[in-house]
Order: sequence, then structure tokens, then C-alpha cells
Amino acid sequence: FGYSCDAELTAKTIRETFEKNGYLCDTHTAVGLACEKQYVNEHGGNKIILASTASPYKFANDVYTALTGKVAKDELSALNELSSYSNTEIPAPLCDIDKREIRFTKTLNPEKMASDVLAFAE
Repeated sequence: FGYSCDAELTAKTIRETFEKNGYLCDTHTAVGLACEKQYVNEHGGNKIILASTASPYKFANDVYTALTGKVAKDELSALNELSSYSNTEIPAPLCDIDKREIRFTKTLNPEKMASDVLAFAE
């Protein structure tokens, strides 16, 4: 079986899942939940295991917008807004990410990608 889920249904699923179950899901898991619901509606109450695929904080602005209808001013603000709105903690790897040293600053030109990768490997 195959099902699909557009952006509108994804946002609706995030919102409904949080409101009904208190579960804050990411965009990918929301697609799975929406497709699972379509399957159950067509085929009855079969048991389904759905593995959550990512942290909602990986897609903080999208999840925050789905829940509130608002767009955070930037991705860093979205982390805090989502945490505040959902009363959930920002995962440790993303906490204070704006205060960390920027380690990688080089932008590679696609035409020079092969030579740049080889130079890095040496």
C-alpha cells in the first residue's frame, strides 16, 4: 500500500497529535501518522508500528508553525518558541547552538568539488 501527505495535512497532523495525545512529533513522523490513518480508514483496525524518525526540533520552525500558525523570526528563535509553547526541552545537541564556535566556513564551488575533496583527503 502507498499513501501520501501534503504540507497542509502534515501540519494538521502535528497539531492534532499534540492536542489529542500530548506528543510533539516531527514533520516526517506526521506524514507517517497521516498515512497510517488513511490506511486504517480503508482497511480497518489493523495494528501498525510507526517508528518516529526525527526530533521535532530538527524542524522547529515548521513544527512551531503547525502548532501555532505563527512563523518564528529565524531557526534559532524557533527552537526557543517551540520549547516554550510545547513545554518540552530543546535536545542537548541543539541547546545554545548559537553560542558555539563555527568550525566550518568554507563553501565549495561545485565545479571544484572533486579537487577540493581530494585536497582535504591528503
